[in-house]
Amino acid sequence: MHVLPDRTDQAVRAIERWVGLLVQGHFHEAMEMLAPSATWTPDVLASVIRNYGSVEPRDDGRTFSVTAPALTTEGGDARFEVTWLDPPLTNRLDYAPDLLGHARYDLPLDGAWSDVTATFDILDLPDGVALALADVYVM
Repeated sequence: MHVLPDRTDQAVRAIERWVGLLVQGHFHEAMEMLAPSATWTPDVLASVIRNYGSVEPRDDGRTFSVTAPALTTEGGDARFEVTWLDPPLTNRLDYAPDLLGHARYDLPLDGAWSDVTATFDILDLPDGVALALADVYVM
């Protein structure tokens, strides 16, 4: 898990590194960068990206892969948002982290900016601030 300061530029850089791992097909390493998840595994993430935001294969059989953002030339502009909660959402459970904010990033797929969006929670953990994959879906 990659711990980051609670600054927007650090969150952006961490997500960009995460996307870089996806471009290389390193889904296991990408998931290791994030806070542990009971829902998201490297295989589930790979499947959802391959099937354009769904675990299930597409009816037409087409598959997708993440493209390097610098090589993405179609589909308009990427949406990349980081929102900090003020005040943070304090979790009253001892075992759950406080929620500091959210981030959204449109994934570049097959050379175009897509409407497949990765959403992250920004969590306050004992070791520092970290990202947790919340969802990947067609927005």
